Amino acid sequence: MAVKITLMNAVRAVWSIFALCPAVAGAQPLLPGLSSSQEQRQADCLIEHIRRTDSDAARSYINRACNFMSLPTADWNLNREERDFHTCILDVLPGTDDDRNAVQLANACRARAWAK
Repeated sequence: MAVKITLMNAVRAVWSIFALCPAVAGAQPLLPGLSSSQEQRQADCLIEHIRRTDSDAARSYINRACNFMSLPTADWNLNREERDFHTCILDVLPGTDDDRNAVQLANACRARAWAK
């Protein structure tokens, strides 16, 4: 049974990458209006951070962080706290396998980013 669950997680992870990577899947852009370099940065971020993560909540936070970090640098300079939050998310959430832990870590990132 454990092997079956692991195999299912692997299949789900592969499908997630195909769904999130327009260059591989031939799908629509991840976010409408992104330039190809932004799409590439976002896809690279997702591939790097999501593959080791089994928590759906963590994958959701990572996806949003990759969306934000794919924006031009000038855009993220407008909101330092938001940038710090998403950087923290990408630092601490990869590899998280429990949704409750993911939420607690995200809350800690939020508190740290806005406490500065």
